[in-house]
Amino acid sequence: MKNKKGVTLVELLVVLAVISIGLSAVSVTAAHNSLRELTAAANEVQAGLRFAQRQAVTEGRRYQVFFPHNLNGYRVQRADGEALLITDVIKEKVFEGNVVLVGTTAVHSAVTYTPRGTTGDACTITLRNNEYTLELTVNLGSGRVSQRRLIRN
Repeated sequence: MKNKKGVTLVELLVVLAVISIGLSAVSVTAAHNSLRELTAAANEVQAGLRFAQRQAVTEGRRYQVFFPHNLNGYRVQRADGEALLITDVIKEKVFEGNVVLVGTTAVHSAVTYTPRGTTGDACTITLRNNEYTLELTVNLGSGRVSQRRLIRN
């Protein structure tokens, strides 16, 4: 019998196919986790907006969801009077992982709810991570988030 040294073309192609399948599975999993992380942050923003709206209606006072520039997240705070003096910070959420709050188009970086649960301004809140950018649109009047726009970076 001959002692063969080396590999056949078929063996080489099988090895390359297995390696490429493994690499594609890893990249798909990473993109899926990235989308899940961003979606979770968007859901948290929506929950904060709904919480502030419910509190405003329940207590008959103004509430704000404030997106400070020095905080990668938001604060729900009670606001009194026409000057919207902040009396209490009720809830604060800081985004973890790769999620970054890019910013908001809201006046003074805050969505303000009246005692009737309405808001005087429409705005967009933008979140981003390594893979995607997600925009939430807050409706004028109702204050609800009506649209999510997902953009792949």
